[in-house]
Amino acid sequence: MQIERRTIRDIPLVCLSQKDPRGAKDKGCILCYHGLTSSKDNWLHDLEIIANKGFLVIGVDNVGHGERRDPDFDAKYAQDNPMFWHNFIQAVQL
Repeated sequence: MQIERRTIRDIPLVCLSQKDPRGAKDKGCILCYHGLTSSKDNWLHDLEIIANKGFLVIGVDNVGHGERRDPDFDAKYAQDNPMFWHNFIQAVQL
């Protein structure tokens, strides 16, 4: 398993392929975006399963998550925060 970490335009990525990434892209590239409170690194096991099928798999840290986690993340996304949905939609639209 080849695992390469990259950053493109300040977006942290993890790229996985069974062998050579250039050969894997011929089968297809799958972009994986995690859910709220997660990160690309929380999904490594699942990303490896997909990469083992021969695909190039790219895990992305979503806005405010993982390596670019907001310092006020827990407060911003607390269920009792009246601005929860506003904050969530704003993050999705970025």
